Amino acid sequence: MSAQWKEMDEAFANVEAFRTYERQPNGSEGFGGDIGKAVSWRDPKPLLSDLSPVAAFDLRLLPSSIQLWVGDIAERMQCPPDFLGVSAMVALSAVVGRKIGVRPQAHTDWLEAANLWGCIVARPGAMKSPAMAQALAPLHRLEAKARAANEAARAEYELALEGFKLQKDEAQKKARTVLKGGGSIGDIIDITAPREPAAKRYVIMDATYESLGVVLAENPTECALSEMNLNRCSVLLTVRSTRQRVGSS
Repeated sequence: MSAQWKEMDEAFANVEAFRTYERQPNGSEGFGGDIGKAVSWRDPKPLLSDLSPVAAFDLRLLPSSIQLWVGDIAERMQCPPDFLGVSAMVALSAVVGRKIGVRPQAHTDWLEAANLWGCIVARPGAMKSPAMAQALAPLHRLEAKARAANEAARAEYELALEGFKLQKDEAQKKARTVLKGGGSIGDIIDITAPREPAAKRYVIMDATYESLGVVLAENPTECALSEMNLNRCSVLLTVRSTRQRVGSS
């Protein structure tokens, strides 16, 4: 019998001995023998703490347009370029969204958009969050500009909505007078309500499923970026609505 099978037989025997119960004098159930004799513990083996070696991140894996930018930030921050490269690629996917797709098969209409997930795993103090902040800075600038444009569009919409309400009231008054005279009111009450503007978004922080659905409904062809920290991990993911196909408007 090999040593491996012998160890397995001993382990099963120890488990069965440990599971042997008998009635105790006080009426309770418990192990009636000597646990130390029934279970023979071997000396614990040390846990390996060394990680397997991996190849250094090659900046040439990134698009040429951001290689120097990522390398410069990594050099100035003295952090691994991996952190920046992962964050930058996911941010690019958030901007591209569903406007560009890939057809894996030549003779079908199967179309796939880039949906990137990025995860940075490192110990506390390894510059994960600062690196992500630098790589996502252009995306946050786009978000700031979009927020200002959204506020301006909302103010314009509120003003147009008030004007619509006044026009509707006046049209209703005029329509009542015309109706009394037997006239037609089709052209009088034909007033179009202003359309509520959709809020352009690029970044979503810790979104719930409900709020994320609202954002994606207003940004059907774009991609939103969600950023969160999960117990020593920094996670980025791109999410997008499936209401419209890639390249559609």
